[in-house]
Amino acid sequence: MTEQKALYQLIKENSEGGRLSNKFSLPSDERKEEIRFADGAMDGICIYHMAPYKLESSDVELMKKSVAAMSKGDYAETNAVLAQLGKNARAIQLVDHFQQYILNHEDEIDLEKAYPCIFDIVCKSTEKESIKFALVMMELLDTEHDFIKKVVRTIALSDEFTIFALWIMRFWQNGNNEIFEIAKNMSGWGKIHAVELLQPETEEIREWLLIEGTKNNVAYAYSALTCWEKSLAEERLKGDLTYLEYKGVLTLIDALLDEGPISGISNLNDADKIINNVILRSSEYELTAEDYNTIKSIKAQIDNSGAKEQYPLSIKACDTVISSE
Repeated sequence: MTEQKALYQLIKENSEGGRLSNKFSLPSDERKEEIRFADGAMDGICIYHMAPYKLESSDVELMKKSVAAMSKGDYAETNAVLAQLGKNARAIQLVDHFQQYILNHEDEIDLEKAYPCIFDIVCKSTEKESIKFALVMMELLDTEHDFIKKVVRTIALSDEFTIFALWIMRFWQNGNNEIFEIAKNMSGWGKIHAVELLQPETEEIREWLLIEGTKNNVAYAYSALTCWEKSLAEERLKGDLTYLEYKGVLTLIDALLDEGPISGISNLNDADKIINNVILRSSEYELTAEDYNTIKSIKAQIDNSGAKEQYPLSIKACDTVISSE
């Protein structure tokens, strides 16, 4: 029987120039008859659509065993215990509980033996949840070292591990720039998480959030409100906009109206006036067929929202543009 490659090694082999191959996905650990979820999808569902996890006594017992194993530097046992803990609940559900347990018992941990053990799990394990728990522990440690950064940057390219790597990166000296690079090179759940953590410190970042930030292959709605606020889109509407900036605003409005995955347009004050302003400004640009389709989508979502009476100005503006030559 062929030995399974470490997940980190698979990610490394399938990435180039800071990007992971579009065709790559991690080996499935689900039964063949079950639905195959995209990398990062189950954790994304936990974050956005599930109630907080209630800690069980069996979880605490496994945390205790993991601390004892890593303090002995026992890679195999630590990896196995963390994998078992991940069968109780996903690492994303246990992050706060696990980190608090570590902090409460830090005096019991032999860091000289534990840190190499944690690092080895990230680099050598074939267990997804074990790697996540190891990254969760690394967040509490000093990772400002080039060889550690290289590993964290690489494993971050997989949507399954991105958010755990980003939590580590944010504490680096140039952490926000690191997160920005990850955001620009991803298109799945990892991009959604990176956009959420990215701080709009520069005009370059704000411009990117406006034009590109919400575009992902999951659902634009997940990042729409974040990109709207961080890009200062509403403020930008008071001044001149390039065509690409206008297209970005139009795309954001369309995504904000899709409140199936997450709340969006309902968080804006005077949404009808804002949408009306955006649509009427289309006369300043030479629109493409894609732009007209976006405006049609905006109109359709308003029509199907069950709250058409809240958007009289927007409906009229959309009708005017759609029926124009």
